[in-house]
Amino acid sequence: MLSIAILADCFNCNHNVKNKAKADVSFVNSVAVDRKVYIDRLIESIESSDCVYGRYTGVMGEESQTYKDFETLCQLAPDTLWYKLSHSQSAVMRIYSYKALELKNPKLALIVRKSLENDTAAVCCHDGDLGFHGSVEYVIKNF
Repeated sequence: MLSIAILADCFNCNHNVKNKAKADVSFVNSVAVDRKVYIDRLIESIESSDCVYGRYTGVMGEESQTYKDFETLCQLAPDTLWYKLSHSQSAVMRIYSYKALELKNPKLALIVRKSLENDTAAVCCHDGDLGFHGSVEYVIKNF
């Protein structure tokens, strides 16, 4: 009788472990989906930006939301995604991609730099209280 009770108890234990494992996989999958959705939102935010912004903008030095999004994406996105984004339709994203790779993977940044050296798309930039318009090529060569 005791062995039946132990056996039944073990079955319940294994059943609980299996249920917990299923819950853990479900949680990991939902976190992965949430992470992808979050990364996609950051990309969309940067790509829709009207300018490349430094950390602070304006005379009062207000923090730039676009730059915050860039910093967050730097922490989350692998180099391969940054490389892919360096071919974005958005000139702003192409510049941020290059800047991210300069920080994270200088060898890959050189490859991206070569592809952007003849990029004549116009872009505006704001850093501190300075702002200017120039080509992607000009920005990556001078900043």
